[in-house]
Amino acid sequence: MPARRLRHLRDRARLRRARGNPVAQLPPHWFDSCALIEAGDKKILNLNDCNLALPLERIRSWNVDVFLGQASPAIWYPLTYTNYTVEQKRKLYGARRESAVESFVGGAKAVQPKLAIPFAGPPCFFDPELADYFTGADSMFPTPPIAARRLAEETGIPTEVLKPGDRLILEDKGHYVEREPAYADFDYERDRRVYVEKHRAEKEAVVRSRSRRDPASARGLASIACMST
Repeated sequence: MPARRLRHLRDRARLRRARGNPVAQLPPHWFDSCALIEAGDKKILNLNDCNLALPLERIRSWNVDVFLGQASPAIWYPLTYTNYTVEQKRKLYGARRESAVESFVGGAKAVQPKLAIPFAGPPCFFDPELADYFTGADSMFPTPPIAARRLAEETGIPTEVLKPGDRLILEDKGHYVEREPAYADFDYERDRRVYVEKHRAEKEAVVRSRSRRDPASARGLASIACMST
């Protein structure tokens, strides 16, 4: 989604758009940024990958309608570290996987939204040598359904799992999801590898086309195309 304009917002800053469009404000955080989007009387809190170190009483007073929380890590540790054995890495993968799910569930419990959605991640590795980190049985990257199930087991907070291209529609009496027909039958666990291979092929075609037109850019484009989040 290419942006026409980029605006840098400082901590506590608000961005108000004309004609009743959403208002976005970024609560302060010393690790990362998150956004509260106000669209009419609806409030959407995108925690992004912040640690929840914000004033909880104040957040709950906002009566958040939709909570978007990261439910999968997006880091290289311990994937590319060579000083661990396979067994040590497997244990670390499990710990990181559990930590990501717990972080999402904990954030939803703290905010107490009307709807919680696992958001951001897992990453999608296009480099064939890294693909198994994303799709393998020991992957440290949990998919949204795993986080949603855990939330449902531990709380009464409603949750939704969005698939690629889906649209979430908020109404006065609730919400509904408009499913993207191309991914209506998509299953995160079953179809991840097919998804990765399809999009890797698309990106490789773009890199080849661009490289033919501009050989000097080939190396940089190839490295960028190896990973997408």
